[in-house]
Amino acid sequence: MKTLIIVSAIVLISITTFAQNVVTPTSPQATVIRFFDAIAALDDPAMRAELTTDFTLVEHAQVLNADSLTKGLAPLKGKNIKRVNKIDFVKTDEIGDAAWVVYYNTAEVTIGEVHRTVKWLESAALVKQGGKWKIKLLHSTDLK
Repeated sequence: MKTLIIVSAIVLISITTFAQNVVTPTSPQATVIRFFDAIAALDDPAMRAELTTDFTLVEHAQVLNADSLTKGLAPLKGKNIKRVNKIDFVKTDEIGDAAWVVYYNTAEVTIGEVHRTVKWLESAALVKQGGKWKIKLLHSTDLK
């Protein structure tokens, strides 16, 4: 009986963990992925499409909004930059029209011949607007 309980607990934990990491096109995780894909493409309209109008980014001891983020990315346009993101979701919770996700974000960035790997631990708070998840708050911590 004890073995059955332990095996059942392991299966339940595995299913719960797997379910948290399933990304569907309408999930909060998909919104985060589309946002970082838009950053990689330096596509301002696509990036803004994933954000609330009052979006806040906390990164590098700064508080930014969508305008300051796009302004900060503008000098990168036309510089032959390639960025590939790898996002590993750790935890996702949804309650009604609110969700939050925790994930590791790794960006492989190539500028000309220079290649760099940058890693962050990030969390995002999302809200559902018009039936679509939008990022309201994103907090980023650099990892060495």
